[in-house]
Amino acid sequence: MEFRNLMKTPWLAAWMLILLVHPAIAADLRFSNFTNTVVIYTDEGMPYWQTADGRRFQVAPRIIVRTHADNSPPLERAHPAINRVQPLFQLGQTHLYLLEIDARPDNLQTVLNALEARPEVAWAQPDLLQQRTPAHASHGVTGGRNTALPALRLNWPVLQQHNRGQGIRIAIIDDGIDLTHPALRQTKVAFAYDIGQRQLDASPQLAADTHGTRVAGVLFAATEGLDQPGLVPDAELIAIRQPDTWTSNTLLAFHLAQLAGADIINCSWHSHGLLQPVADAVSALAQYGRDGRGTAVVFAAGNQGQRITATSSEAAIDAAIVVGMNSPHSNFGPSVDLVLTAEPMRSTAVDGGFAPIGGTSLASSQVTAALALLLARDPRQDLTALLSALQQGASHD
Repeated sequence: MEFRNLMKTPWLAAWMLILLVHPAIAADLRFSNFTNTVVIYTDEGMPYWQTADGRRFQVAPRIIVRTHADNSPPLERAHPAINRVQPLFQLGQTHLYLLEIDARPDNLQTVLNALEARPEVAWAQPDLLQQRTPAHASHGVTGGRNTALPALRLNWPVLQQHNRGQGIRIAIIDDGIDLTHPALRQTKVAFAYDIGQRQLDASPQLAADTHGTRVAGVLFAATEGLDQPGLVPDAELIAIRQPDTWTSNTLLAFHLAQLAGADIINCSWHSHGLLQPVADAVSALAQYGRDGRGTAVVFAAGNQGQRITATSSEAAIDAAIVVGMNSPHSNFGPSVDLVLTAEPMRSTAVDGGFAPIGGTSLASSQVTAALALLLARDPRQDLTALLSALQQGASHD
């Protein structure tokens, strides 16, 4: 699809009009997440809901639904409180929809129950906002590692011997990218979009929007002002600013990356809980993306030095490529696919400056670059072959 026509897609244009802020809903909520039942509760007027273990969410009168087939009966029939149904993420056999409902306190649970009772519905969840943590760490590698995987050191002279990422499209989903930075002005931008602002510009909007620009520098920066230039300066960038964690916005970011032709999607961040809609979208990208060869979705493991459990964050997604660091600060667990040894480095920062980047944000960015270089050599490779080639070409510490 031509990018100038991307935003003219009828369902996408209609979806852009959906408001993000809704009146508070005051009632306890119960819904399924994988094989677990989640209960979140609030008192009337509280801005956040929380679980018994203290995890906090914000809730809007929207529901995300996965159906078993694209030709299911209209979801509007499930309950009279459903006002609008919009396709949200469609790829292969994964069909996710966003439902807007009347914002009465009792409607959300009632509609969830009605949807879960329908045979064509695989699952239904409220649209949730939760806290997100960038996987950048200012500290350096301090030695040791907390995973059984061998630590790899990537061989950049060999990886970059024949190309610098030509023909590969890399999506960065993050808090914005300052493409006016002198070292990023030559970046080949295939598509840019701000999920929060609903505009064709992925520039940082807030003082805290510093992370995405550093990630972009690792991949795309020119040599000006840096000891080490970007690793894949000839690749094309799909820049998507998605600074919050509304589930619907995260799904839209993934869908836009897929529509824009992303070969690799970099997510150097994680939330404080893994929700099934996000896991299903990543699994669909890995299975059906790139015409069935699989889109590589790279997640940072995180820097809390904690074990990754089944639903602790997006780093638990089996279909993602999860990258840890050879450091006691790196999160660890069976879902981690690769552990890198990489020294902290300077990268691009907002307002034309430079700043350090390290931790699993750096590690996941470097794995993104390595995958792009390998894919540029042979675009026919599937994800299994790509990971195997990366591991075989790296040295073990």
